[in-house]
Amino acid sequence: MLARWVVAPPVIDHAFQTDWVSGASMMVRSEVLKEVGLLDEGYFTYFDDIDFCFNAQKHGWPTWYVPTSRVVHLVGQSTGVTKRPKRLPPIVRGAQKILPENHSPVYARWSTRA
Repeated sequence: MLARWVVAPPVIDHAFQTDWVSGASMMVRSEVLKEVGLLDEGYFTYFDDIDFCFNAQKHGWPTWYVPTSRVVHLVGQSTGVTKRPKRLPPIVRGAQKILPENHSPVYARWSTRA
């Protein structure tokens, strides 16, 4: 029922256009940076890359997943998200900022409930 909203689709062996990719593995043309700008520092990490890809798409620049590229990504190492937090992590602040800008207020509120 929720397949349309799967965040991490299955690994596919060919390049395809997608809504966003992780900033840890982004390669961006200088023309895109000139037109769209840099990542929004108002976001805590994890949502700045999503926002950037959305803004690039609004300017006509597609985002592609390219499986032949290789990246070593130490997941959660800079934020400690791999550990169970004592309170909600700052990532929720990013969600509370990006969701109302790109979705309905109801969706944004529902998605960031603790």
